[in-house]
Amino acid sequence: MWKLLTGVLAEYLYIFFESNELLPEEQKGCRRGSKGTKDQLLIDKMVLRDCKKRRTNLSLAWIDYKKAYDMVPHSWIVECLDMMGCAENVRNLLEKSMSQWKCELNAGGTVLGEVPINRGIFQGDSLSPLLFVVCLVPLTMVLHKVKVGYEMSGKVKINHLLFMDDLKLYGKTEEQIESLVNTVQLVSDDIGMEFGVAKCGMLVLKRGKVVKSEGIILPSGDVVKEIEEEGYRYLGILEKDEILSQTMKEKIMGEYYRRLRLILRSKLNGKNKMMGINMWVVAVIWYGGGIVDWRQEELKK
Repeated sequence: MWKLLTGVLAEYLYIFFESNELLPEEQKGCRRGSKGTKDQLLIDKMVLRDCKKRRTNLSLAWIDYKKAYDMVPHSWIVECLDMMGCAENVRNLLEKSMSQWKCELNAGGTVLGEVPINRGIFQGDSLSPLLFVVCLVPLTMVLHKVKVGYEMSGKVKINHLLFMDDLKLYGKTEEQIESLVNTVQLVSDDIGMEFGVAKCGMLVLKRGKVVKSEGIILPSGDVVKEIEEEGYRYLGILEKDEILSQTMKEKIMGEYYRRLRLILRSKLNGKNKMMGINMWVVAVIWYGGGIVDWRQEELKK
């Protein structure tokens, strides 16, 4: 019953947010009519190529959050819904529901007790991703006001991309990217979300070339370090100052053949094997299509 109710709420809330243009373009999580991660990767690839082609300066930062879904305070969810003009009866319903969220602990069929969920978004229904996206709308609003970012050849300025909690920042200089990272941390602290600093990274390019950086020192004293030589995995794709196509092709083909062997060795009949290949095996190559640069002869293999 709960999933049915939240499914109806998610549908009407999405229509309301979309018709009033309340969901930012930088966030592709939960966006209908978009290809989600592929859209963000294509934009990212375009920015990196623009920097290389024009030999301009570009600074980048990848932000990772610790257990993002589990950290958002319930009060912040309600405040964001109010900020976006959500109907009072819907807000009240969700607020009262959140106060009753709990997990039941069982062992060997015996109920050990209940654990109240005092913060975070209860997952498993179609509403939870939308609520999380709503919680990050104020972050985009703050970043818009910062007025810094990388300006592309068409005078289009960009300073961040989001897919759910996967955040990438773009600045013209090292000072700009440091300012953006610190701004994000201040907002994140206010809403109770924490950086997974060990999984964050940054990179500085001058005239299209990577230059050494000491990293970004956060107000907490932690350091966002420069990414390693082997690159950073952003939305499933390895990149550095460009998409690492050769490395990705090797990984993709390795995974492709691994899945193919599993299907062919299975006890599925011929029809189901073909379905498995088309749906599960080919999907490995499909995801990187347009992002990873394949030559025609490579695909024919």
